[in-house]
Amino acid sequence: MDDQDGRSAEPAVPQAPRADVPDPPAKWAFERIARQIRDFEEQLSADEEIGLPLVAAPKTGTMHIQDIGYWGPDMLIYHGRNDHGKPMQLLQHYTQMNILLTAVPKIRAKPNRIGFHLIEKIESTE
Repeated sequence: MDDQDGRSAEPAVPQAPRADVPDPPAKWAFERIARQIRDFEEQLSADEEIGLPLVAAPKTGTMHIQDIGYWGPDMLIYHGRNDHGKPMQLLQHYTQMNILLTAVPKIRAKPNRIGFHLIEKIESTE
């Protein structure tokens, strides 16, 4: 079909409807873990903080969790310190997620609480 100038008019390309892309699985897992941590911390005494026993490697003990995040669509990252104050990170694929939250003695004067911080991260991205 020609337009008024004699040029061939290009047919209109139909636009596909925008498909809503679901949240990456790691983000979905992160949000659920954050809510569980918040609820777990509400039960802790003033002398306790949240910990994550590590069973994958011998003699690693417990991680005092300081933060949790996710990377890309599938990786969860736990940041913390061991019983000796050394930094630790646990990288975990969301399909391999088995988490045991436990109460551990605080390692500083004030117990570390991360549940409210994690919920703030979630709410700031919504």
